[in-house]
Order: sequence, then C-alpha cells, then structure tokens
Amino acid sequence: MKKLIFIACFAIVLIASCNKMELSENAPIIQLKEAEGFVHSDTSISAGKQFTVGIIATSANGENLTNLIVEINGDRFLDKGFNIPEIDENILITKSLDSIEIINFIIRNKSRKADTISITITKQDSSFSEITRYSSIILGAQNNTGYGGFFSFSNGMLYTQSQAFINQSLIDIVYYYDAIGDANTIASPGANLIGLFVGADAPEFWPIKRTTFYTRASININDLEFNSATNDSLIVSNLFTGGGRKAKQLQNAQYYAFQSNENKFGIIKIENVTGQTDGTIQFSLIIQQ
Repeated sequence: MKKLIFIACFAIVLIASCNKMELSENAPIIQLKEAEGFVHSDTSISAGKQFTVGIIATSANGENLTNLIVEINGDRFLDKGFNIPEIDENILITKSLDSIEIINFIIRNKSRKADTISITITKQDSSFSEITRYSSIILGAQNNTGYGGFFSFSNGMLYTQSQAFINQSLIDIVYYYDAIGDANTIASPGANLIGLFVGADAPEFWPIKRTTFYTRASININDLEFNSATNDSLIVSNLFTGGGRKAKQLQNAQYYAFQSNENKFGIIKIENVTGQTDGTIQFSLIIQQ
C-alpha cells in the first residue's frame, strides 16, 4: 500500500512538473502606436496638459498576456489584468509638475516573461490655461424641495432630479446625504448611486452616467490662493491620480481637487453644509477650460 501511495504521489508531481515545463518561453512584444494624436517618443509637454499613448502588444506565439503595467518615475500609474493573446490600449496621461517623467510600459504574460518600452516626457515651459469659476452654488440633498441637487460644469446650471433626467449628458455633480456612513456627499451619476434616490428617474436608472473623480482626502490650500486664482496654475499644482468617485463626509472650509468626465481638472471649495437628506450644500469651484 505504501508503495502504491508513493507511486501515485510521484506521478502527480511528475505531471505537475511537466505541465509547468509546457509553458512557452517566448517573451511578449510591446510597441507604441506611431500615429497622429499619440505620443510615441521622447517629447516635451506643458504641465497639466493631457496626452495619449497607444499600446499594441502581442504574445508572439507565447503564453497569453496577463498584465499591462505603466510606471511613471517608478510609481505605479496603471496595472491592468487580462488573459488574451494581444491588446490594443489607449492610455490617457496628464503631465505633472515634475521636470522630467520617465514612463515605462511593461507587458507580462502567463509565464512571467515581459517586455518593456519607455519614453521620457520633459516639462515644457508655457503659460497656464484659462479657468471657469462658479461661486456660491447651493444644491439640495435628495429630499430637499427648495433646491435641485444636480449641477453641470459646462453651463453652471442647477437641476432637479426630473430636470437632470432629461439632461443626463450635462450632469457632473450629484449631492446627497447618506445616513449609513458617507453623510454629506458629492458624487456624480457614474458613482453607482443605488438606493439613494427614488423614482424611475433616479440616477441609477440613467442610460448616460457621467463620472467625476475626487481626491480621496481634502487638499491643503487656503482661501487666498483659491479666491485669487486667475488661471489653472493652482489646479496644476494639485493634479492627482487614483481618485474616488465620491467626496464623503464633507465639512465646511474643505477643498477637494476633482477630474471631470472630459478629464478636465478643477478644485471645489465646500463653503457651508447644513442638514441631512433635506439639507443643502454651498460650494464654489474652478475648472480648466
């Protein structure tokens, strides 16, 4: 019996070893798209400006591709997983204030083989861009009957829930109170707002759901900096990645940086928060034009 058990275990180990050895040793291949509208070589770009890098990668008859990783100056910017033989991805990046950014694009496959390609982006000296400013906007929470709870960056207008429903392509901010934990919150229709609004025109049922991202914590700027801003220099100084779809537990005198659905950046100042589901929030904001 012991001999049979030994033989069975040996066979299992042998099969596992053979399966492991069967993985292809071919490394994947990664390339950058060389087409109009794509950055594919070393260049200079103004801080705060966005650029697109196109990635084409293939398994090269090896194992399926499993990870696309983008690193900027050694920090992880993107790590996307899949299990396919080839990819065609467009990656949107915003130039930071760093003088030089070395961006590494890494593709890995199932056998942990990898290929890397890099570009260097130098900060270009240029004037800052214009901004749009909206001051002392008041929104009402979901049960407030005096103020609409929906706002548009493009026209600065407030909307009630029924009005927002027929203007879904314009709505960037939604204000509500969450009694379970998030309390006073600003978000957007794309923030998965299930069960917070009632009716067939509730954001969870909208076919068009624009998404605004916010810094995960308030940022450290002062009223003088915000009130005196005439261009996007302050916004560029507070660029961020990895934001969340909600700014939660809002309090008076807080500042949050945000990124719109069109990837324009801005800063919002929370000026006055009052009440709960029938309460209001007052804010001002600046956003890149």
